[in-house]
Amino acid sequence: PDRADAFGMRESGRLAAFVAQLGALLERIELHERSERSARAQRQLAKIERLLLSTDGVEAFFPLLAGLLLDSELLPLHRVGLLRVGPDRPTLVLHGREGRDPDLEAACAASGLLDPATDSGLAGQVGGPTPSIRTDLAGDPAWAPFLPDAEAAAVFPLRRGGEAWGAIVCTAVEPGAFGPEAIAWFGQLVSALEIA
Repeated sequence: PDRADAFGMRESGRLAAFVAQLGALLERIELHERSERSARAQRQLAKIERLLLSTDGVEAFFPLLAGLLLDSELLPLHRVGLLRVGPDRPTLVLHGREGRDPDLEAACAASGLLDPATDSGLAGQVGGPTPSIRTDLAGDPAWAPFLPDAEAAAVFPLRRGGEAWGAIVCTAVEPGAFGPEAIAWFGQLVSALEIA
């Protein structure tokens, strides 16, 4: 029995050392993958910024911008939209991975999402100084057109000359998609849009 116990302890020690080495290796791989993802996100942001500097008008290149955002590995976006506010009723242009989605745009207008008089209306969220992040889409009937595919939404106000003129509206498939890293990334994008 003593010999068997000694053998078992020696083998469990080897197993523990192997598990520790495997854990360290997996941690190094994860750190490498995380830095690769961050580098890709930075390259995508640089591509967007170059696009902004070479194109007149946000609307002209919005389909390209939407495609880049939807293809980004930074977060799993469901839809990307450009909201325009002005003297008339607000307008929302939405893009998904298949391109522009006029049916969803009409459903958003019908649900009251574009109504400036409602609390959940997008137009009311444009005037704020900071992004509006929502993780409770299921609890608000105005956001019903995006369900069940989207769990969270973010509205990033756009200004020109200090005046709010619109917003980038994004929906995501994960409730916690719009964390600090994503908000900072979009903050850089919005700053570039406001300069353009």
